Amino acid sequence: MIRVSNRDVVTRALEMLGVIGAGQSVPAEDFEKVFKSLRGAVAWLNERRVVDLISAVEADEIPAQYFDPISMITAFKSAPSYGLGGEIYAGLKALSDEAERDIAQMKPYSWRKQPTTNEYF
Repeated sequence: MIRVSNRDVVTRALEMLGVIGAGQSVPAEDFEKVFKSLRGAVAWLNERRVVDLISAVEADEIPAQYFDPISMITAFKSAPSYGLGGEIYAGLKALSDEAERDIAQMKPYSWRKQPTTNEYF
């Protein structure tokens, strides 16, 4: 399975917010700020039983299928930190809600390994 890093998600979220341009590197301060939003977004999705990506974020290996929607939700959660409100915030909220629906329609995913059983013949 193809995976993306936390840095990939944070970078994409900052691009969506217009904080950095495509191909620009992420300053450390911005990375930490948006990474907190990523962790909050993942915890929120887990609490709502949409998807469990907590361990994937901890391992820095997010399944690529979640890249765009989790980036959008992270951008929405980060927007107030960058002074984005009003119509822009409302638009981000609508896109975040759509991203959550997209994730909910994906095949269920859990990073946690299932216990193995030995079968004897």
